[in-house]
Amino acid sequence: RGVPASTCTRLDSRSSRHLEQQRHTSHGRCITSQQRPQRRTMSTLAAASNGASPGAGHSVAALKRKKKKGKKRALGAHPVTAAATSKVKRLRSNDSVVEATGELPSPPAKHFSPVRYLEWLIAPLSPREFFDDYWEKKPLVIKRKDKEYYTRGHGVLTVDDIYTILQDNFLKFSVNVDVTQYREQQRYTLNPHEGRASCRLIAEHFRDGCSVRLLNPQSYHEPLWRINSSLQEYFGCMVGSNCYWTPGGTQGFAPHFDDIEAFLLQTEGAKRWRLYDNPAGQSLPTQSSPNFTDADLGDCNLEIVLEPGDLMYMPRGTVHQGVAMEDTHSLHVTVSTYQCNAWGHLLQKAVPAALQIAMEEDEEFRQGLPVDFLSYTGVVNSDAEDERRQQFVSTCKRLFAKLADFAPIDAAADQLGVDFVNKCLPPLLSPKELAQSAHGRPAAGQPHAELTDKSRVKLVRPKIARLAVEGEVVVLYHAAGNSKVPEAEDAQSLEYTMAVAPALEFLLQATDKFVAIEDMPLEEAEDRVMVAKTLYDAGVLMIA
Repeated sequence: RGVPASTCTRLDSRSSRHLEQQRHTSHGRCITSQQRPQRRTMSTLAAASNGASPGAGHSVAALKRKKKKGKKRALGAHPVTAAATSKVKRLRSNDSVVEATGELPSPPAKHFSPVRYLEWLIAPLSPREFFDDYWEKKPLVIKRKDKEYYTRGHGVLTVDDIYTILQDNFLKFSVNVDVTQYREQQRYTLNPHEGRASCRLIAEHFRDGCSVRLLNPQSYHEPLWRINSSLQEYFGCMVGSNCYWTPGGTQGFAPHFDDIEAFLLQTEGAKRWRLYDNPAGQSLPTQSSPNFTDADLGDCNLEIVLEPGDLMYMPRGTVHQGVAMEDTHSLHVTVSTYQCNAWGHLLQKAVPAALQIAMEEDEEFRQGLPVDFLSYTGVVNSDAEDERRQQFVSTCKRLFAKLADFAPIDAAADQLGVDFVNKCLPPLLSPKELAQSAHGRPAAGQPHAELTDKSRVKLVRPKIARLAVEGEVVVLYHAAGNSKVPEAEDAQSLEYTMAVAPALEFLLQATDKFVAIEDMPLEEAEDRVMVAKTLYDAGVLMIA
């Protein structure tokens, strides 16, 4: 997958003696399978998740992660920049509504910092205020009284942009575009066919009172791609977007709640929103709801009109419905994140593998169930006062607690990380990152930079790659070649022998500063340069 097998073999055989020594040094964090339990491998986790036994052929070496020094910063704990705090202030806060005053932050179009994009999105709040008071807790509305906030110098999305996207790209109904109506408490999808969504057809349906939903506009509109790509690096998970263009006085969708954290950016017109208590009383659901009717709705806890420049944030599970104001159309973009990114999703990866490992390594998990246990278990016996039943339940609880010791947490995180890297948008690169990597264009007649053992390199972006152990090799998945169109390309990856793992880990930790290739934990200079070159050519590394 990027590195020919012959190359892997050459690296392994040519330096086998030296690399084997490095596996047992402080630099070599690549431990043999005899030294480390099988539970730490990516392939073991995948086998257990699929119901297969992680037996022969899966007992392999794995990476030993070095614990990072210092305390980890909580999500959202990034300090707000001095420039932002000097230009905005919080006027008032009434539950979920915040009004901004003073000078707001400039558009981050020329910045390449994920934190700056988040600060611009939620201004005048700081990230700390947002995560402490609102994230996964309650809705937030920011009234900015700045109609050009999203379009000035950045151009998030306008109706003209929608027509340009439709004109320049082959977008299809039901795949990229939907036209919908909500009337008599029913939502109707009125796509005329599954062919191309032309400007003429969209305009006709809009005149007939249909809302237009454009899915994944970030694939075709650069300003939205810049926002989504930056925010996905900040959150460390998928970020997507849809846009909704609604005729005045109409509603396109039924009341419902979603399974995503939603940021609504009002770019044109105005829409009245009503937010309700969740009918099921469930916070942070893992699945979106069906369409509700008025009879299903609880109390309305917030009613607000969004105007250009305003923002509304809704946690997962917030029931909402919006109606465009009578005298104007409405256009807003919904930026979404944190779908399938809960603790439970991590444990869905880890627990099945932990059970497979426990049954292999701990005899107690292999001991037979008590004789005739069916006579005092099951629904029929759930309320029975039976000493045998109490002992049975107690043993189950004790084994569940014991199971935690076998959980391959890092391998489960790697599975989520690999899935993210495979599906995420390509990274947003600064002019410097472009110029110093294979992504940039060399000057006329000039070749790209040549790497030597003295060259200094680092990752192009901190979260561009993820390393995983698979069988007897390590695979580096990366987003450098990802497409803006969702799932348009196969996963981008490079495969290496296990002996190269310490060198890859060394490079993956080079996120903030350049490191010398000669410092990579590989004995031969030629091997070090070859590994670095494969990553540079793939667009993962940049050179100083």
